[in-house]
Amino acid sequence: MESTRERLVCAGDGLPVDDAIDEAAERVGIVDEVLLADENIYVNVLKACTEIEDFSTFEDAFRGMVARGVARSAGFGSAIRYCHKYLDPVFHEEVLDGVFWTEQKFAGAWTLEVENYNDALGCFAATNRLDQAKELFSEMLNNSSIVPGILRCLRWWRVSATPRLRRRLISWTCYLSGS
Repeated sequence: MESTRERLVCAGDGLPVDDAIDEAAERVGIVDEVLLADENIYVNVLKACTEIEDFSTFEDAFRGMVARGVARSAGFGSAIRYCHKYLDPVFHEEVLDGVFWTEQKFAGAWTLEVENYNDALGCFAATNRLDQAKELFSEMLNNSSIVPGILRCLRWWRVSATPRLRRRLISWTCYLSGS
């Protein structure tokens, strides 16, 4: 069982991010022989890692999920909430890269839920990463599959955005619209 867990989450490699993802992709065949892991299994591993505060295993499990191509809203949402809760903007960028890659791969057949995008914006606001928040907001505006409701945007605006971020987003949005 321990070897299955290690194969599943690539525990203990200590590899850089790109190498870890490549290594996880190579291990897919090994894992598939033992257990067909889908997003639900990975999400359960992510929840367990969050509960016991094993952050390196959390990140490795997430990378394995993305490498296998099974990450969707629940998996990405868990990772985004983890980043927001523990204020980890570096891993947050990696999570969003995985989101954009997956959305591009599915060419509009799948997009991350607006609520998860709102959580991602909240994480950038909480970590004071204003440029990344603007970039994500731009991605949201340019994604034809995302139709954010005005109430959701206002909720994010009221709950998550700092006054400084609000001023910057207003000026940036006015610049884009030509106002």
